[in-house]
Amino acid sequence: MIEFDNVTHLYQGGRGVSQVNLQVEVGSVTCLVGCNGSGKSTLLKLAAGLLKPQSGHILYGGKDLSTFRHRQRAVKIAMLAQGGTLPPQLAIDVVLSGRYPHRGFGVSYSGRDLEIAKHAMERTRCADFAEKRMDRLSGGERQRVLLAAALAQDTDVLLLDEPTVYLDASVSREIMELVRELNFQLNKTIVMVLHDIQLALRYSDRMAVLIDGQLRAEGEPDELAEDGILQSALGVEIKFFQESGSRYYCVV
Repeated sequence: MIEFDNVTHLYQGGRGVSQVNLQVEVGSVTCLVGCNGSGKSTLLKLAAGLLKPQSGHILYGGKDLSTFRHRQRAVKIAMLAQGGTLPPQLAIDVVLSGRYPHRGFGVSYSGRDLEIAKHAMERTRCADFAEKRMDRLSGGERQRVLLAAALAQDTDVLLLDEPTVYLDASVSREIMELVRELNFQLNKTIVMVLHDIQLALRYSDRMAVLIDGQLRAEGEPDELAEDGILQSALGVEIKFFQESGSRYYCVV
């Protein structure tokens, strides 16, 4: 379990998160949603240990994250940050970088590291471009490689900050199907930030709604959509429809 216990981290000017209490169950997919500036990415960075709470505690399995050394965090938590400028590395080298926490500074990659990296690329269906440079790949291909790097890190927890940003609708769905697959098959605990509410509704077990840095609601997607908190927080309309016994959402 990941537990945010009365966590506050405010930037100069007042933005950030304040007094957040949230529990993330093992093996679940939890999506953080809210408008720009609501504190979603701040909360994710706090969960990764990239930021420290100014008050409150973040617990992993009951142990305070602040007591973890950098390498201890890195073997428990992998984070896929929002895309930025990528060096002209080969895709396989990017995935191998996920093995760093397990080998230590200055230690060469082993055959086992390479085996794990290649298996991660197969799992995320990007093995075919292992020898291609990252700056020659499409947005969706790069996301698959970065997800493979996080997978190669071999952690129980994956933190994903906008994994579908700048991707078109069909590729976004492919990435989310892949994320769900990793959750189902490998029992990864996943916490992610998504702006696309339709994807969040479809692929989350639970959602946490942030408004102006405060956690205003948390629960199953159906619950939050039906009680109107999502519509109110995000300024959207959510319509429901049934097809072949399944329930779907349309966000307008």
